[in-house]
Formats: sequence, C-alpha cells, structure tokens
Amino acid sequence: MTLPPPQPGLVLRYSYLWAQDAARGREEGIKEQPAAVVLVVGQPPAAARRVYVLPITHNHPPKGVEALEIPPGVARTARLDAARSWVILSEFNEFVWPGFDLPAYPDALRQPWPMAT
Repeated sequence: MTLPPPQPGLVLRYSYLWAQDAARGREEGIKEQPAAVVLVVGQPPAAARRVYVLPITHNHPPKGVEALEIPPGVARTARLDAARSWVILSEFNEFVWPGFDLPAYPDALRQPWPMAT
C-alpha cells in the first residue's frame, strides 16, 4: 500500500502511546486506536516530515483533561463508529512519517475530517 502524504485532519489507526503509559516506562502504545493528524512539519525531500497526532477515544475525558467531542456527522466522515468519541487535546504523539506505529494495511487511513481554520 502506498501511503498518501500526511495532512491535518487525516484520521489514522495508530499505536498511540498515552502520556501516563510513557511515564510508567512504556515505549510503545498498547493498542491501535484512531488518532487525528493535527500538524505536519517539513517537506520532503529536503527534510523528514514530522507528524503530530492527537488520540481519539470513546472514554469520556476525566475532569481536567482538555478534549473536544466529535460531532456525529464529522465522525461518519472520518469513518469512526457511531459511539461518542472525543479528541484529547492535552497530549500528543510525534513521529517521522510514515513511522513504524502505522499498520500496513489499506484500512489504516481514513478520509480527512473537517478541521476548523
């Protein structure tokens, strides 16, 4: 599979490493879950593209965690399931595209979802 160039709004399946797990010494995410690309830095071939992603979760964010609930229409566009989902805004992962945490199968990437400008 040829991966498209990363772009803000792209939702992908990603082995997200939560900050709490990293603090416990983990170096890799425990499971794949949706993540939203929010920033891409660098343009090939001059530089590697660094990609910043925010996790998407079904778990209601605990008090003190910054999050944004994804509206149902946006979730459908991003091919997320019908359960309520939140983008966690208070932490992120960063990697060089494409990175080893992206699964190597066609359903790994979903259409970009509308981002506020």
